[in-house]
Amino acid sequence: MANEKPFGAPWALETAAPLPRLANHEMLRQGFEKEIQVLLRARVNVILIMGGTLVPLFGILDALLFPSLFEKLMVYRILAAIICWGLYLLNRQRRRPMPSFALGTIAFYAVGLSIIAMIVDTGGTHTPYYAGLNLVFLTYCVVLPVPVKKLAIHSVVLYAGYVAGALGLDAHPTMNTFFAHNLFILSTLCIILIAAHMDHRHRWRDFVLRHELAQTQAKLEQYSKKLESSVEETETKYRHLVENANDAIFICQEGRIRFPNPRTQTLWGRPLEDLEESLLLEFVVPEDQDALVELFEELERHPQAAPPLRTLRLEQPSGRIVWVDMNVVPMEWQQRPALLCIARDVTDKRQMEQELVQIQKLEAIGTLAGGIAHDFNNILQMIHGCLQILGRHTDADHPHRPLLDKLFQAVDRGANLTRQLLIYGRKTDEKVGPVDINVAVVRVCEMLERVLPKMYRLDLHLESHLGRISADANQLEQVVMNLVMNARDAMPDGGTITIKTSPATVDEVLAQKLGMLRRGAAVRLSIADTGPGIPHEIQDRIYEPFFTTKPPDKGTGLGLAIVYSVIKRFGGGIVCESEPGSGTRFHLYFPVSHAESKEAVLDREEAIPVDLAGLHVLLVDDEPHLLDIGQSLLESYGLHVATASDGESALELLKTMDPKPDGVILDLNMPGMGGAQCLSEILQHYPELPVIIATGYLDPKKREELLSKGATDFVEKPFHFERILHTLQRSRICRLRPRRAD
Repeated sequence: MANEKPFGAPWALETAAPLPRLANHEMLRQGFEKEIQVLLRARVNVILIMGGTLVPLFGILDALLFPSLFEKLMVYRILAAIICWGLYLLNRQRRRPMPSFALGTIAFYAVGLSIIAMIVDTGGTHTPYYAGLNLVFLTYCVVLPVPVKKLAIHSVVLYAGYVAGALGLDAHPTMNTFFAHNLFILSTLCIILIAAHMDHRHRWRDFVLRHELAQTQAKLEQYSKKLESSVEETETKYRHLVENANDAIFICQEGRIRFPNPRTQTLWGRPLEDLEESLLLEFVVPEDQDALVELFEELERHPQAAPPLRTLRLEQPSGRIVWVDMNVVPMEWQQRPALLCIARDVTDKRQMEQELVQIQKLEAIGTLAGGIAHDFNNILQMIHGCLQILGRHTDADHPHRPLLDKLFQAVDRGANLTRQLLIYGRKTDEKVGPVDINVAVVRVCEMLERVLPKMYRLDLHLESHLGRISADANQLEQVVMNLVMNARDAMPDGGTITIKTSPATVDEVLAQKLGMLRRGAAVRLSIADTGPGIPHEIQDRIYEPFFTTKPPDKGTGLGLAIVYSVIKRFGGGIVCESEPGSGTRFHLYFPVSHAESKEAVLDREEAIPVDLAGLHVLLVDDEPHLLDIGQSLLESYGLHVATASDGESALELLKTMDPKPDGVILDLNMPGMGGAQCLSEILQHYPELPVIIATGYLDPKKREELLSKGATDFVEKPFHFERILHTLQRSRICRLRPRRAD
């Protein structure tokens, strides 16, 4: 392919400015190459005809100059002529065209080598046949319109062959004559190469100029057509633009609306005849009319200033309030001052801003829940630890044993209350496993009985022997809570909320209705109320995020959206049955899971005897009472326990402990360096030492981060100390090894 400068910068002898690099440079080059190929084919035909005709014709000179070598030299000429005519026939083919430049170059070498052979036979350095070689160079470089680099390469190769043959095969070289001949040849070669370079460059410039001329002509024709467009066509175009705009566009002159577009009619909620010549202020809510008047007055004082933007509220005939951003631009219409008004509907945006505030409130509740959970669970852990100590010293038949059991249940209820608060604040991570739906319902109802007013009655109908479902227990409880709270809000004067579980079978028809992928055995959870019901016109929207019919201070519109999302995430389905005046019933379907419950596995695990006697453990917590209780309980199981009240003390104690502990039980929220930094320091100096995190609350993301750093396990407060022992047993602390001597 031709380059922009065919033979490089040193040979670009023209002083003209370089050609601009066009955007379609590559396409331009391709077009130039196609044009050159057509010319090249014709030029190659010319030099092939010349070679096939003139080479044997110059045999007359052989007869005059070297009659004794006439026959031998004629053989060279005839062979070269035959090659030229053969290449000519190949170049004339149309079905399978050959590369013309290659054919011309073959002919160049065939004729050139035949002349070099004649030079060698007729004297080498002092023969006059060098002039024939000049003719070959002249024909090849001048006739073929290709980049000069290609011509120069082949010319130098042929010239080198001439020099080698003349000097190498001449027994008595005449150097003066040979030098004179070469001076003529090199001069001729330089001149014709420069001419070829200039010719090729001028062809390229001519092609570019013709292309630019064609483009300019096309642009002029296009511009001419645009100028020929009539004013009527221009008005039609802009009217089409205004009529199809998504913003309301109209002219306000003397305070009246004129020429409103269709979007204005939609936004105002009124037909064209009610808008034309009506006062704009009539449609603005009274609270925003002063702002609109102030906008008009400001434009009268400073008509050249940047048009300000005002947010206004419009009232439609139905009573619906529409928020608009009004942009007003001064103009002249019919030689009188007027205002071009553009109003954009931002009702959805304003609603989303309000919904964002509600989401931020939820996040604040979640943050508050996380803070309360940690402190509250620490208190529960202290109570639970004391109860465990008392329990270990109280026989099963002791008269105070029932009181201890009730206290254990109260602590569990407190922990469950904290967990429900975290569910509400969405501060729990997802732990999917087999869940007994009856247990989830009972847990939620136990908490709701304490918070629901007495005018509400919870009526439970829970069938036993239901299959377990695959779900996250916390999120399932949140689903039940959201539906019960919705039922409560639907009955402000009180009523009955019925919760029922039952087995069900999901067939093809029901699965299609519910959008469930799994067919077969399922568990159905039904929650019904005795409220006024849901209107038919909004039943299709109740699962939309942020859709609510409650006042802004009563609901976020997220309750049913979360319910729907959770149910779908666990492969279930939901259907709503409601008639005005007959209450509302939600039926939730969950496919039955055949996996074993984690609780059952844990129960069996805790039934396994634990023998960790003789192990050394470091207990770190900033609560002195928790340290005392934990140390007493762990030592009662035969463990050797050292304690530290903060991270710094724990690190110093680790340096002096001999033997080193078999594991560390570490609290996270402590003064000083804190548990997270203490964990990093411990693992940096003692990478093989197992560390169990015991904390009242930990954000799921923080938990994953600490696990990735090397924490062995987590135990959430309040916990049974047997749970700690089993965690120790599962961890690397209790790997099989010889017990240390006390």
